[in-house]
Amino acid sequence: TGGVDDLQVLTSGRMVRSPSREGRTRAYRFIGEARRAFALAIGEKLRMEERQVGRTLVQSWYRDGDQDEARRVLEIVAGALSIYRDSFGEYPYETLRVVEFPVAAGYSSIDLPGVIVLPRAYYVDFGSSRMSGVIREQADVIRASFELNVARAVASQWWGRVVGTDGERAPFVAESLAGFAAILYHEKRYGAALGDSIVRQYVRGAYQAYRILGGTDDEGEQPAKEFDRSLQYAAIVQTKGALMMLAFREMLGQEQFLSVLRDIYRCWSGEILSGEQLRNSLLSASGDTRAARMIFQRWLREKRGDEDIGSPELSQVPAPVSKIRALGRIFLRIGRKAARPF
Repeated sequence: TGGVDDLQVLTSGRMVRSPSREGRTRAYRFIGEARRAFALAIGEKLRMEERQVGRTLVQSWYRDGDQDEARRVLEIVAGALSIYRDSFGEYPYETLRVVEFPVAAGYSSIDLPGVIVLPRAYYVDFGSSRMSGVIREQADVIRASFELNVARAVASQWWGRVVGTDGERAPFVAESLAGFAAILYHEKRYGAALGDSIVRQYVRGAYQAYRILGGTDDEGEQPAKEFDRSLQYAAIVQTKGALMMLAFREMLGQEQFLSVLRDIYRCWSGEILSGEQLRNSLLSASGDTRAARMIFQRWLREKRGDEDIGSPELSQVPAPVSKIRALGRIFLRIGRKAARPF
């Protein structure tokens, strides 16, 4: 609908040559160092707000009219960046761009070095009078799940991008670390009580919702291809991985546990962290290796989800469940992973 001058070109790197016009085309040159991948996003008539966080410039790119949600995204990302930098180590890239984009169904976010892409479905005022009553009643729930997903996406810059992992053969490594980081973000930003609430409602809740819908428990340490549904992946890999990390924090204590994660981040930045290497790091820090091995065994190899996480009986589900299911159906139209908590 527009011309080349209406397009914004966003990448993982920095521009090293101003755009040059050649007829109907425009040429750019970007460069980025020490990145596992190089993202390129092209959008039409995008707007941008930014904030400096330490040495990193955070940019929130959005469509015209979505300014309020874009500012909220900027606030979440800037807060998470600051917390993770202090907790795990310095973020190495000079920019972090978050882009509103027409992401294909099935993604709650796409994260690459220096770039996070969020679905347009998130850039909605769910409390607006234009929304149905079901949506408005659940607006706070949706916003909370959105913040958790954004915090997890930012955490993936540390765990999965700077520290590389094998997301196909051992997805639990990055998911465990990023899931814990998202919980830590809520604790640091809002206090321990809200952190506990997030764990109860959204982390444990993902597994419980999966069980209510007929899903069966499974082992967490499996290749990604073994999980045929996003809800199954969230319940088994993401939930169990995050709760496993909380178990290690309880065993080691907050300061020692974060010290271990800082050591891992320092040693494996720019490298690939395997499941065995993560295991060895936590075993080495433990004064009781038998207890540490039991944590890994229980959360990754055994099927104790109903015992450790909880599987509510269908008879205990509140009467308004039909509204939640209706809300879930709405979200299914815009991407199943965006509706993960439902």
